[in-house]
Formats: sequence, structure tokens, C-alpha cells
Amino acid sequence: MTAFLDSNVIVAGLVPQHEHHAVCYPWVNRENIVADLHAKLETYNTMTGRYRIPPAAAASLLEGIEGMQWVELHPADYSEALGSGAQGAAVYDALHCAVALRIHAGQVVSINVKHLQRFTRLPLVNPADRMDAPDGY
Repeated sequence: MTAFLDSNVIVAGLVPQHEHHAVCYPWVNRENIVADLHAKLETYNTMTGRYRIPPAAAASLLEGIEGMQWVELHPADYSEALGSGAQGAAVYDALHCAVALRIHAGQVVSINVKHLQRFTRLPLVNPADRMDAPDGY
């Protein structure tokens, strides 16, 4: 099953000092994972900003996720997000969910599932709530 990863799961999986690293690491090191290119930049922003990872190292970590397919955004994804009723930064959650639906992901994986619930009908998985590896999904 294809898992659409939210940027917070990618950050946690790549940054060892993140509090959810242990439960997110398996998600970024599996096959059949996707994220959109906006999430790639969100991840880079957090890694180079909050975690002060040097830009070249952050870019290398992102490019080195072997099982990841980075999905391009389409104009319809933006229209879907704008029509979602999202306010403020929640529009980016709506955007990610629109992409996940468009590409027929089997589930959306996020540490902040509450932020995504109103924007998708796909199953939501929070690795921080589960201690098992993603293989059973």
C-alpha cells in the first residue's frame, strides 16, 4: 500500500534528535512512499532552520530517501486546497491531502493527524500513536 508522508514524518525520520525519530524512521526507509514537492521544501526548511542542519547535508538526506517518489503539484491540487475551507497555514495540509487523494495513496501518515482529518477521507496513521513498524499497513 502506498503511504503518503506528511513533512513532519519525513523530518522526524531523518533527524535523529527528533522526539519521534524512532517511530518515523521506518516510514522513511520503506518502499512505496510518496510525498509532494511542497512537503520536500517544508522538510528542508525545518531541517535547515529548526534543526540547523547544513543546507547541503539536508538536501543530501532528502535526495537519499530511496523508496520515495516526489510528486509534482498540479493546478487542480491548488484549487482543491483553496476550496477546502482551510484557513491560514491549514491550506497546506489541505494541499497535501488533495495530492494524496489524486494519486490514490492508500493512507496518509502524519504526526499531526488532527490537522488533516477534515481534509481527507483516506485512512490517517500517526506513527507516534503506534509502536509497530509500517509493514502491517
